Amino acid sequence: MFGIATIAVGEKSLLENKRCVDSIRKHLPDVSIVTITKSLDNSDMVSSRLLKTSLINYIPNEWQYCIYLDSDTRVLSTDILRIFDILQSGYDLVICPSEHNDFWHIDTTERENTFDQLGYTPLQLQFGVFGFTVNKKMSDFFLRLSNEYMLYYNQDQCALIRALHDVPVKYWLLGYPFNSGNGSVIQHLFGKTR
Repeated sequence: MFGIATIAVGEKSLLENKRCVDSIRKHLPDVSIVTITKSLDNSDMVSSRLLKTSLINYIPNEWQYCIYLDSDTRVLSTDILRIFDILQSGYDLVICPSEHNDFWHIDTTERENTFDQLGYTPLQLQFGVFGFTVNKKMSDFFLRLSNEYMLYYNQDQCALIRALHDVPVKYWLLGYPFNSGNGSVIQHLFGKTR
């Protein structure tokens, strides 16, 4: 069993999430969708990132595979189902690289500490669209991810990199059609929820 999860905390996010869910329903009318709206912090952005970095704890127990979509994404094709195919072939995580690899939006202290911890400059991954298998390894990964995010309470991309470094998982990189402003499978309208 599988499904798609979204997070919507705050007025703009709820509006964009409705558009996201409508786009999913247009192409996948029968897929199970869960929208998490729980507020965990005074900041809507922090709440949404706290939820995302512990997402495995908020999806239905019967799901074996999950795709996560930011509220400001739009599904444009049934090719999104390829993510489930990849997961079912034995991968733990399916994710896209960022169109930028300079971590420009990350606080300088967090960025430099992350690079120092790793000993290299990693590939920047885009965390607005990803799929994962529900298993022990990913439960450990999400626990580490949540803990890493709480170190800085800022952006989640360096926390993602640190968690992947500490809890290695088998992951597949998708191309930009699955997560970019010009995506043909999933279009990401970056910043629409702010």
